[in-house]
Amino acid sequence: MLDQTGSLWNSSMFKLFTFILLLQQFLCWHDCFVFSSASSSTGKRFLDDYIEHYHPLIYNHHELDRNHRRYKRSLNNHILLSFNAFDRDFTLKLEKDDTIFAPNHVHQNSNGTREPVDTSFVYKGTVLGYSNSKVFGVIIAKLFRGEISLPNEPTYHIEPSTRFFSTKQPFHSVIYSEKDLNVDPYKERREKEQQELKFNKNIGSCANDDVHEWMKSVQLSVIKPNDRHKREAPSESEGRLRYTRSANQNAQSTIRDRTCTLFLQSDPQLWDYMTVTLKYNPTQARDEILGLFVNHVNAVKSIYEDTNFTTYDGSSYFVGVSFVVQRTTIMTPETEDCNSGKNPSQFCSPNIDVSNFLNQNSLTSHDDFCLAYIFTYRDFNGGTLGLAWVGSPNTAGGICEKFQPFPEGTKKVDKSLNTGVVTLVNFRQRVPPKVSQLTFAHEVGHNFGSPHDKSVECAPYGSNEKDANEGNYIMYASATSGDKKHNSMFSPCSKDNITRVLDAVINSKNGKKNCFVHSNAAFCGNKLVEGDEECDCGYEEDCVNNKCCYYRGSKEGTQCTLKSNANCSETSGPCCDGDKCTFISDKLCHKEEEQGCTYNSSCDGKRATCPTPTFKKNETLCNHNSKICLDGHCIGSVCRRIKWEECFLTPPHNDENFDRELLCYVSCTKTGKECISSKDKDKVKRPENIQFHNLLREINQNIDYAPLKLPAGSPCDNFRGYCDVFHRCRRVDAEGPLARLKNLIFNPETLQTIREWIIVHWWAVMLMCIGLVLFMAAFIKVCAVHTPSSNPRKPAARKLSLPSNRLQNRPMSARHHQPPPPYPGDNYSGPHIGHGRGPRYDSQDYKGPKSKGGARGKMEMRHFPRS
Repeated sequence: MLDQTGSLWNSSMFKLFTFILLLQQFLCWHDCFVFSSASSSTGKRFLDDYIEHYHPLIYNHHELDRNHRRYKRSLNNHILLSFNAFDRDFTLKLEKDDTIFAPNHVHQNSNGTREPVDTSFVYKGTVLGYSNSKVFGVIIAKLFRGEISLPNEPTYHIEPSTRFFSTKQPFHSVIYSEKDLNVDPYKERREKEQQELKFNKNIGSCANDDVHEWMKSVQLSVIKPNDRHKREAPSESEGRLRYTRSANQNAQSTIRDRTCTLFLQSDPQLWDYMTVTLKYNPTQARDEILGLFVNHVNAVKSIYEDTNFTTYDGSSYFVGVSFVVQRTTIMTPETEDCNSGKNPSQFCSPNIDVSNFLNQNSLTSHDDFCLAYIFTYRDFNGGTLGLAWVGSPNTAGGICEKFQPFPEGTKKVDKSLNTGVVTLVNFRQRVPPKVSQLTFAHEVGHNFGSPHDKSVECAPYGSNEKDANEGNYIMYASATSGDKKHNSMFSPCSKDNITRVLDAVINSKNGKKNCFVHSNAAFCGNKLVEGDEECDCGYEEDCVNNKCCYYRGSKEGTQCTLKSNANCSETSGPCCDGDKCTFISDKLCHKEEEQGCTYNSSCDGKRATCPTPTFKKNETLCNHNSKICLDGHCIGSVCRRIKWEECFLTPPHNDENFDRELLCYVSCTKTGKECISSKDKDKVKRPENIQFHNLLREINQNIDYAPLKLPAGSPCDNFRGYCDVFHRCRRVDAEGPLARLKNLIFNPETLQTIREWIIVHWWAVMLMCIGLVLFMAAFIKVCAVHTPSSNPRKPAARKLSLPSNRLQNRPMSARHHQPPPPYPGDNYSGPHIGHGRGPRYDSQDYKGPKSKGGARGKMEMRHFPRS
């Protein structure tokens, strides 16, 4: 009976379990059917409020993972990923990208420990069959997520389906086009909130009045005791740059020193989104956040590297501005003690407003970096997506700014104003990568010194400008469609402003510090053929007369590659005809030097580079007969021809009358024997030195004896000096003038002389001591009137008056010295100083620094999707 009962029980449980599975499957298919019906009614598959149409994407992700793991261990230079979407076949050719992270990049934990990170998951590449195509992305958890750019087409984005669906789908990824992307679906909702709060909807670029005033006061109140005059409000004329063509050319010679190092962090809110909402395990959550960093940095790199930053008049320009991730930190609730109740980090607070969030990031020293950003998943009020300090050539804030004191209440608080924040959620909806990437690029633009575009010239959309149909630029305050030409470009106003800040930083003007670093990565646009480049003629304006090479940013073909009818480019080498794009024959490309070690070399018609010249025979005399050739280089000593060694004569100790010209003659020695100078005729003609004598006769064409001088610049005196143009050995003073002055003052002979003088003139020393005492007494008497006293019977101390025109010392209201006021949720702000060559929209109560490009010295708020 027990067995029958157990059997019935097991049978009932099996039926119940089967019923639950069928019900769950029915509900899943029902949801899919309803969703598909809704989509089919409009002919589109909606993902969310931003993505209006997508295609399911399926490929063999297990094979991709195997190839990815094999690629990490092998020497293969690429992997392939094939799939079908949008009625076409895609084959991605991917290779590792090592330009995003710095070679010495480390991941820093919140406890201060650092550890290396495997960055082999970052890839770049092309689409086979499409010239000038670009692919960038990461491979995490067996899936590729990134973007595909095809010429003259909208960019395609690939993301995991788990980001959009809470239940398992029959496809692991989705792909969508930017033409189906609505970057501002909440515009009407945001404007309605503004109207309800009685804000002017046209004022939506910065913060409210309180935050706006706080921004200005903070950046203008930096405390620099030794450099206060550099923080005064500059006049219009003082703001103008002074450029010279030679200085500008010199600046371009250091084009590789234009890399901005980044410190990227994520807060506990973003970690909770990854682990709780998306249900990622800690390892995948960490990889996802690092991948998020990578995709945002790559987007910013492509925008800034393609931009020629120049002033309006073209007198100064900077190219090659790039970025590299130097350090990363991923905060979690555990690392920040959010749940322990002991001493939680300020980043644990879920309700912190955007201005205080940025201020919190600024309270840490970021002197080791060009910029420091925090990515978060906080739904800031008013549709705010980002916030950053605006750089200025004259005031605190922006790129490379150092940790320095600012007044806050009655105390000083150190802050780093090279910071910014970006959030990935807006009105409870995660924003697409395109939107957050433009937000990041926009906020970094503020750090580099660009306020918002305002003039018609720099915000042409909707105007009568000839380029109005191409949209507004990246620094426009309000929403853009994201798919127009200008949306990912800087306006002339922004370029002018950024160029002025770059000039101040790179050339260390106005107290700015240059923190840009050197990069060894190949860079298309610097007119040097590097890495996989076939040619490099520069940017579009540099390549007007070039018929062979695609310039950087070309839409006609892959940049820094040869055109279809070209065999070479004049940038490829001296053996290319720049007009015909063909190789040259019988052209002398390397001329034999009279005192060199190579023969002439001519173009062979097979390559653009000059063929390697033939080397002269080893031990051939060169460099005015003072050296011999070794493997095509004039580096050997003539002493080697007789199996002797080169040596140096040294002057007698403390012999100031020694003729130092004697040290600039070729000298040779046998191993372990005396050093013989070719100037010393008697020693040269000794029988034991007959080999050296014969060498000199051979060099001097059988002249019985002639000394051999060292060329100018040769080392002498056992490498303690060099021979000048007069063939005198000039001693190199390693200590310098300060050391000589120290030796003069503290020399025992000098001290003895001073001691003897004091003994003889003791009365003079006594008078000097009495005079010093009287001077100190008079000084204390005069300055005592300014010293406060606790004695109520004494008159009040006099105040030291300071110049009234010193902006740094101007008293500020107590409100300006407080932490940032809370941000109420609107996108209203105080009046924003104008931008560009048009009229300025100055704040009536603010007479701070201005320049041709607009407001300086404040912080910019980014609302969706621009600020």
